Amino acid sequence: MIKVAIKPMLFNTEMVQAILEGRKTVTRRAVKFPPGWNPKFTGYIPDRAVLYGSNNIPAAKSSVQVGDVLWVRETWSQVYIRQKRYLYKADADRGVGEGANLPIRWHPSIHMPQEAARVFLRVTDVRVERLQDITAEGALDEGTNVEFPEPKPSYISLAYTEMRLKPAARQSFASLWDSTIKPADRPTYGWEANPWVWVIEFERCEKPEGWPC
Repeated sequence: MIKVAIKPMLFNTEMVQAILEGRKTVTRRAVKFPPGWNPKFTGYIPDRAVLYGSNNIPAAKSSVQVGDVLWVRETWSQVYIRQKRYLYKADADRGVGEGANLPIRWHPSIHMPQEAARVFLRVTDVRVERLQDITAEGALDEGTNVEFPEPKPSYISLAYTEMRLKPAARQSFASLWDSTIKPADRPTYGWEANPWVWVIEFERCEKPEGWPC
């Protein structure tokens, strides 16, 4: 029997909501090169790894592989309502769950304990590409909320809709991406830097057997 690797992954509240609503099925994470190596180097990209300079010197390898299960670390809190319970900001911000409209002290996702996890994702594909290679469809699969640039009259053509929607989707994702990057890191990992990224596709799955209750 093959043992499934179970690993944590951080998501902000907006992206947790997108996952719960079925709008987010992929996440991109910056490829982190070893110190002193140039992350803008156009190296080789065989077999889900970015190589630096030659085909046998790997600079970076994805921390997750196809078949892994990710447990989502999200903003959370713990309360005692007849018994110990966990609340989630992704629910409270949508006005659902016991934490809605209550003064809750939220804890950062990085501190979320395993037993509080409620969302699990099975990795279905891992590949590497440049950040700006993302398509409009890819931006939507990232859970990006796209505001149409102008009112859409009922007679608008599909071609015109796509012509306006696709740039809006990419721009919306670019803004979302930069919002997750520290200002000091944007020259290296921001949208304009066009870094290498891991593209991790996933699907919702059940809690792994034996997971902490």
